[in-house]
Amino acid sequence: MCHHGIARHLREILSHDLPHPALYHVLHWVTTVYPSADMMGHPNFSSEIDVSELGPPIPPEMLEEQLIRYTRCIRACLRQWIHKALEVEASDWMREQEPDKDQDGFYLSGFQHVVMQMLMENVQLAAALGEGMENRLRSAALCEMENCLVWLREALVKYGIEHMKDRTCPTYYTQYLLAIINGCSALSATISNLHPEESGTAMCRRAAPCLQTSLDKTQKKACHLVLDELQTELQFLLAQAERMVTIEYVRSLIHSKFVCRSPGERQQMAHRMALDTEELSMTLNTMGMEESTLCVPLIRSLQELFALKDPSLLSLEVSGLMATFPDISEDHVLALLELRGDVTRDLRYTIVTTMHQQALTLPEDYRHIFISVPVPVRAPPFCLHPSSCA
Repeated sequence: MCHHGIARHLREILSHDLPHPALYHVLHWVTTVYPSADMMGHPNFSSEIDVSELGPPIPPEMLEEQLIRYTRCIRACLRQWIHKALEVEASDWMREQEPDKDQDGFYLSGFQHVVMQMLMENVQLAAALGEGMENRLRSAALCEMENCLVWLREALVKYGIEHMKDRTCPTYYTQYLLAIINGCSALSATISNLHPEESGTAMCRRAAPCLQTSLDKTQKKACHLVLDELQTELQFLLAQAERMVTIEYVRSLIHSKFVCRSPGERQQMAHRMALDTEELSMTLNTMGMEESTLCVPLIRSLQELFALKDPSLLSLEVSGLMATFPDISEDHVLALLELRGDVTRDLRYTIVTTMHQQALTLPEDYRHIFISVPVPVRAPPFCLHPSSCA
C-alpha cells in the first residue's frame, strides 16, 4: 500500500510543469534512489516481499515521456546559455585589451572550453539517471556544440565585415582571431569526451564526424580572416616598397649624365626600360602584387618618351604623362627631354606652354611620386662654365 501511495504521489507531482532542476531530482529519485539498497532494495524487504511484483513507481511510458521532456528542457537551456556566452565572447573581441594567453604564451580563447565544460557537466548529471539517459544527453550535447560552432562562424563573419569598414578597429583584431584558432585546436583534442567509444548510440557515432567537420570549418574561417588581414598589411608594405622603387628609378634616370646622341641610342634606351618593366613586373608579382599600379605604368610612360621617333609628337606624349601623373613638374619634363638629346628650344617652349595650359589639380587619393624626386640643377643660359656662375 505504501508503494502504491508513493506511485500516486509521483504521478501527481509529474503532472505539473516542473522546472528542469526539480524534474531531475524527481527522475533521479525514481530511477536511482527508490530502487537502491537504502530503500526498496534493502535486504529486509527482500525477505518479506517480492519487490519485482510491485513494479516500477511510475509506468515505463510515463518515465520515457519525462526523460524526453527533461532532455528537451536541457537542450533549450544549453542553447540559451551558449548564445549568451557567445555574445560575451564577441563583445570581448572589441576590447582595447589583448586576449588571454596560455602557459606557453599563445593567445587562447576560453569560450570553446567553457562551452565544453558546461556540456560535460550536464552529461555527467544525466549519467546518474542511467546509461540510456547519458547517451541521450551526449547526443544532445553533440548537436548543441555543432550549433555553437555554426553561431561562432556567423559571429566571425560579422567580425570580419565590421573590421573591413575600419581596419584600425578593433585594435587586437588579429590577436583575437589567433585566440579563436588556438581555442578550436584545444577543443579538437578534448571533443572526444562527448562521444567515447563505449557510448554505443548510433546517433553519437553519426554526430561525431559532423562535429569535427564543423570544428574544422570554424578554424578555417578564422584562418582565412587572419590571412586576409596579413595579405592586406603585406599589400600596404608592397605598395610602399613599390613607391620607393619608383622614386629611386626616376631619380636615377633624370640625374644620369647619359644623353642620347642618335635615334639608335634613344631606341636602345627605350628597349632597356622595356626590359626593366618586365623584370619589375615579375618581381612584384612574385612578392604578391597581382598588378603594378605605379612603378610599371610610369616606366612604360617614360619609355614612350624615348621610343617616340617624331619629336613633334612629344607634346602629346607629355600631355598623357601629365594626365596620369599630375604631380610631374616642368623641371622634371625638361630634364627628361634633355636626355633625349634631340629636342630644340622651340619645341621645349611649345611643350612647356602646353603644360601650363593643362595644369591639373591633384586628386585627394593621389600617391605623389615626382614631388619626392629632386630635379638636377641646370646651368643658367649664356654661362661659359658652371664655375663662373657661382
